[in-house]
Amino acid sequence: MSESGGTTTQSGIYYQNSVSALFLGRLVDPARSNNQTIDRVRVEAPEAVDDIVVTYSNGDNEYIQAKESLSLSSVPWKKLWFSFKDQAAQCMKNGKSYSLTLAISNTSVAIQSLKELCERAKGKDDPDEWWESLNTKHQDIVKNIGNCIKAESNTLTFTLLKAVE
Repeated sequence: MSESGGTTTQSGIYYQNSVSALFLGRLVDPARSNNQTIDRVRVEAPEAVDDIVVTYSNGDNEYIQAKESLSLSSVPWKKLWFSFKDQAAQCMKNGKSYSLTLAISNTSVAIQSLKELCERAKGKDDPDEWWESLNTKHQDIVKNIGNCIKAESNTLTFTLLKAVE
């Protein structure tokens, strides 16, 4: 029986379940020496990033937000960044090691640019160096994210994007 919310909601739930199934399948993988053995997969967890939480044997958590598609001007885009910011703050407060993952089925030019932003952030030592490496299109996305999380400078956005896969 279908849940309320229409076909778009049903499609999104199916995608989220498909991503979850990939990690659930890894629960039966043989033990790995690199601490990437999965101990637990929780769907619809009581966390800021609530779609999927994967806990590894070394105690690290991966917080996954699964979306079929995402537009930079949409309400889900704003909620995503607010959730990522809250989750990162919660993990840092508790001293937990974490990663944030955005799983998107249908990519766009903007989402490809976001991926580049995250990769560039990982390769830079500070927000100023990172900002200087960005083109105008990238800088516009950074400003957009900064507005979503109410960042007073690029430092918070830079730190957040370094954690996003």
